[in-house]
Amino acid sequence: MIIELTTNSKVIPACPICHGIGQKVRKITVEHQVKEGIKVEGEEFYLCKTSQCDVAYFTQGQKTILQEQLIKNPYLHSGYNSSLNTLI
Repeated sequence: MIIELTTNSKVIPACPICHGIGQKVRKITVEHQVKEGIKVEGEEFYLCKTSQCDVAYFTQGQKTILQEQLIKNPYLHSGYNSSLNTLI
């Protein structure tokens, strides 16, 4: 199988822990979700969409922010239907 990549390809990295699909989010989103004192480093953040994973957010550089480091768990792990992109 040959995969052709172009300079316009947008590749979303997999979670470094569970290897599940991620969803790009803005840094400000992550900053508003973490507990006080948690340093948010990186430029591009991704939301881990695997409900059993301990990772909430990750970067291409393999940095992670765990569920336990959040003020509250993000909507994806409870009450979020990713196929509809809506809260349920």
